Amino acid sequence: MSAPHFIHVINSLRVGGAEKLLITMSREMQQRGIPLTIVTLRPNVPACQLEIESTGTRVVEFPGRKLRDLKRLRALNRFLEDQPVSLIHTHLTMANILGQFLAWRHGIPAVTSLHNVHMRSQANPVQHRLETWLLNNKAAAVIAVGDKIASAHADRLPKQNIEVIPNAVSLSAPALNPLDRQEVRRELTGDHPERPLLLAVGRLEQQKAFGDLLEALAIHHQNKPETHLAIAGDGPQRPLLQQKCAELGLADRVKLLGVRHDIPRLLAAADLYVSSSHWEGLPVSLLEAMGAGLPVVVTRVGEIPQIVNEQHGVVVNPQQPVDLAAAIDSLIDQPPQRVKLGQNGRDMITSKYGVEQWVDRLLALYETCLTTSGRRL
Repeated sequence: MSAPHFIHVINSLRVGGAEKLLITMSREMQQRGIPLTIVTLRPNVPACQLEIESTGTRVVEFPGRKLRDLKRLRALNRFLEDQPVSLIHTHLTMANILGQFLAWRHGIPAVTSLHNVHMRSQANPVQHRLETWLLNNKAAAVIAVGDKIASAHADRLPKQNIEVIPNAVSLSAPALNPLDRQEVRRELTGDHPERPLLLAVGRLEQQKAFGDLLEALAIHHQNKPETHLAIAGDGPQRPLLQQKCAELGLADRVKLLGVRHDIPRLLAAADLYVSSSHWEGLPVSLLEAMGAGLPVVVTRVGEIPQIVNEQHGVVVNPQQPVDLAAAIDSLIDQPPQRVKLGQNGRDMITSKYGVEQWVDRLLALYETCLTTSGRRL
């Protein structure tokens, strides 16, 4: 019998948690000799696409301007007619709608992953109703990446027994050697590698609440003005954050790095990872930071309280810059404590969020869906 062929459909390959998961998935599936194709619905960031293609996974773009792009829909339909597809797995709203619809039309079982407690489709009532109907009535299975996410969608999807499969993360490469680490720190601190360095990673949008983090840093600077902050990511709030840096007198202490494809290198150079989000799912960037051995200061949202406790860092309530500043204060001058917390976090990530067990659980779910549909893995 021929090997199964899985297709993952995602809005685009950019820099985000779902996209990073597909990079991790591609590596593991290729190592197991299981064919995988990634279908995207918007133009991809070249570096992200190249990283996936370097694993041997095929990436196929079907860019369109709107959800109801008939030209793209016809192209996707022809593509599926020509592929020996076993199962389709969709991520994010547009991909959920188009992927589930086409899978239904072609009689292919389809699985969807929910990555956050909030759905972007909620801003568009028509898309939200369509996505909800498809997931509730046509999806072979719905995955949530954490218990909080499953609970957040339970009322919306009463016909689905939502399966909880937490995200996974590959452990970062070994720490930089001292000279390389100093070089990265010079880049991020303006030639002051000895100064404390905080790192945050995420898209510059309302959800990540980087404005709160800037306010917390300004409060922290009342006692520790030499601390620097680097934020890796880009997005619509960049001008607002630049303005806020200037207003708070932080322009020479904060670097907005834009999109970076060397996050493990940045993590290896930092002293502390900080997340100020107002809402989350199970953030891959946090798993990466802990996997790299960094202590963390994070907000109590989404799945984060199920991951982080006093053994790994400090958890504070969201939208409380004063508390965020106090948490940073409590760790920044305690290198031995930071090392201990970071090692605890790395040990926990290794034991609970490994790639092999994650893919094993996904493949077991795929097999159940295929068996139920009359197909076989």
